[in-house]
Amino acid sequence: MTPTGSEPDGAREPRLTHEMGKDIPEIDGAAMLRALADEEALIVFAAVVETTGTGSPARTGNTISLTWTTLGGVSRRTGLREPAVLNALERLTQARLIAAGPAGDGWQTDFSSLCQAAAPPSS
Repeated sequence: MTPTGSEPDGAREPRLTHEMGKDIPEIDGAAMLRALADEEALIVFAAVVETTGTGSPARTGNTISLTWTTLGGVSRRTGLREPAVLNALERLTQARLIAAGPAGDGWQTDFSSLCQAAAPPSS
């Protein structure tokens, strides 16, 4: 990922360009904390982490797999109703604490975003 734009510092919203050319917002640690300050979102986040771990690919022999969790799975695990779970999943995805699968029907921990938010600022 590389910074985009030629505007002077502070003249634009901070953004990064993903390898596929899509602009994505920089990591916002405060937005992550705000999302986790909601009790239902915190419960849902814990269930996603418990199910998917770091969200990193797991290698077993010659097989590489990714673990995703579903709306129904999180609802059953937490006891929360699906509309509340979906709302929390959307908030957590916007805060980049979790990532949605390509079809939008599965979620996993976005550990790389968490690591970026926790990293010391570069000088």
